[in-house]
Amino acid sequence: MSHWTEQKCIIDDLDVLAAAAKELGASVTMGGIARGWGSDTKKCDMVITPEDGRYDVAVSKNKDGVYEIEGDLYDNSIATAFGDERNPYAKLLDLYGYIKVERQCQQRRIATQRIKNSAGKLQLRVCA
Repeated sequence: MSHWTEQKCIIDDLDVLAAAAKELGASVTMGGIARGWGSDTKKCDMVITPEDGRYDVAVSKNKDGVYEIEGDLYDNSIATAFGDERNPYAKLLDLYGYIKVERQCQQRRIATQRIKNSAGKLQLRVCA
């Protein structure tokens, strides 16, 4: 029985996604086989393994040339590492966006600063 769930998102930079995953404590392998429940696996372009190492996140290029993420959400270990039950990849995708903007700003020599708002959410300040 498969529990793999695909997340619709637009990811066009695997280096940025890898940096986001590593910042959340995950390990990243380019190309390989992602592990799911039981003996279920998926071949993919990038494997993201959370710290608990139980199930992996598979990152694969779709027919439109952008990357999508999917993982086996059976026991919520992916949601615990990268998001929450409602959006299992929320932290990973938010951090991907922050790092992408930070790198674009660095190329233009624009300073950025990460801050946490009063609700504890990460925000990016661009200092132009």
